[in-house]
Amino acid sequence: MVTDLLMTQGRATRSEFEELLLGKLSETLDPAQKKKFVDNLLQKMRRANLISTSGEKRGREPFWELISVSPKSITEGDV
Repeated sequence: MVTDLLMTQGRATRSEFEELLLGKLSETLDPAQKKKFVDNLLQKMRRANLISTSGEKRGREPFWELISVSPKSITEGDV
């Protein structure tokens, strides 16, 4: 889902990821837990060199961009 968004748009903000994912997460999680899930997912993808940030300037949200996607780097359910 996350990589599909980045492949179609080229880049996305954290707000766009939250809009995409928050409604799909379990209702047993409170809003803070859902936001933490998104934070952890983006961090995991950054550490795996799948995405990077750019465009952070005064008061503007940074953009997340796809670095590369290979079948070995992403397994079903990871993103």
